[in-house]
Amino acid sequence: MILRLKVYFFAALASMLFSISQAYAEATYEVKDVSEGMFWVKYKFVNNQSNTFGRSYYYSFLFDKTGRFVKTPQISFAHDFKEGLAVVKVGDKYGYINKEGRLVIQPKFYTANNYSEGLAAFMYGDDSKFGFIDKKGNVVIQPQFWEVQEFHEGLAAVKVGEDKYSSKWGFIDKSGKMIARPIFDDPGYGYSEGLAVVRFEKVWGALDKQGNVAIDFRFDHSIGGFHEGQAPVCIKVMNVAKCGYINTSGEMVIRPQFDGAEIFSDGLAVVYSNEKLGVIDKSGNTIVPIKFKSLGYNPPAYHSGMITFLFEDGITYARGYLDTSGNVINQGNFMWAAGDFYEGMARVFISESQQGFINQQGEWVITPDSLHTTMIKLMDSANAIFLKRIAEENAVRQKEIDTFRKALIEGDDTNCGPAIEVKEKMVKVAYALSGYGNEHWIKRDQIFPKKYNCEFKNGQYIAPN
Repeated sequence: MILRLKVYFFAALASMLFSISQAYAEATYEVKDVSEGMFWVKYKFVNNQSNTFGRSYYYSFLFDKTGRFVKTPQISFAHDFKEGLAVVKVGDKYGYINKEGRLVIQPKFYTANNYSEGLAAFMYGDDSKFGFIDKKGNVVIQPQFWEVQEFHEGLAAVKVGEDKYSSKWGFIDKSGKMIARPIFDDPGYGYSEGLAVVRFEKVWGALDKQGNVAIDFRFDHSIGGFHEGQAPVCIKVMNVAKCGYINTSGEMVIRPQFDGAEIFSDGLAVVYSNEKLGVIDKSGNTIVPIKFKSLGYNPPAYHSGMITFLFEDGITYARGYLDTSGNVINQGNFMWAAGDFYEGMARVFISESQQGFINQQGEWVITPDSLHTTMIKLMDSANAIFLKRIAEENAVRQKEIDTFRKALIEGDDTNCGPAIEVKEKMVKVAYALSGYGNEHWIKRDQIFPKKYNCEFKNGQYIAPN
């Protein structure tokens, strides 16, 4: 759900954004789902001046589920809240923030993951490995893994080996002890309901929590782990992959018949056939006919007893929500029925400039007008920061260009090829231009380093802006 506002900056324009002389920028903001009573709005400012190569700047703003803005440090990127904390990027490092907007673990990590069962994965640098910290930021499992997943049911998938590309997946407990040997090629989604669906070489099976094989490796593909006693798996039927469901004993309880299948939630699962989606129950009965263009999001599943839908058959176009019986509960005039329900709220987008949150009765909880009014003020403050940074970056850029021009000698590469003759005020470059020869004189104060564009129009050089 993205609100896009394109603004030209040639003078002082409205209070929406600060002006930039003779420049063009694009401002967008994206509202995220509610998580643990909070949600983020990610603001993106793109400075599209040709000399900046479309440089983007980000600012993430925190709100509670009533729509109240929560003041935080300057944050560029943020994850959803998990176990009371959210991963945030401040400057070029990651740390953790609480729901009051206070940094409780200072930004010191090259990357950091969400908390799960009291532990979070981290990495100090791009050439280092992953370890785990507790909720006070103490390292409890030293960095030693190429890749990791979150802890589920006391175990986490980790990738170990001589190098990142030949290494294999295994599972550790919270002390860092290896429970399942690192011999697997894909860890799936980790443990759920006592089992982990994993791939060994080219086939899938499942491990118990002692790392023993609980379900033999015989399936061609797996889509998700066990939920509500069943897991989606796929096998080849007449050389065509078809998906069904197995139980925790590995028995096929819903025969392979679908092109795709998702996990069960609220006793229901989304399935695919012929590029259309529908819903089945745990006996394989069709609850929602397989006719929808889309159902749910990330992954498609019921949340709080409801799921979003999009129906389109060339004649009818409709969006809204279905209940667990497949009945249309709320069919609004949404441009996007953008979000599933989390904590009783769903984000929706009803026009290009109207977005907010509704409850399960279809009533506005946070109106588009109130959210947009707040965002205008916040974007104004963010733009002041961005414009200062742009000015600083432009000063550095200009100094680099001036130094290049002053030191330029024959043989140096320019934006229009090698310099073959350098005079006080002019530079001859070797640049093949159809109909206009292979050598051209350019004013020295209009020549640029190699990384900039070279443009001619009707034989006349056009300097980058």
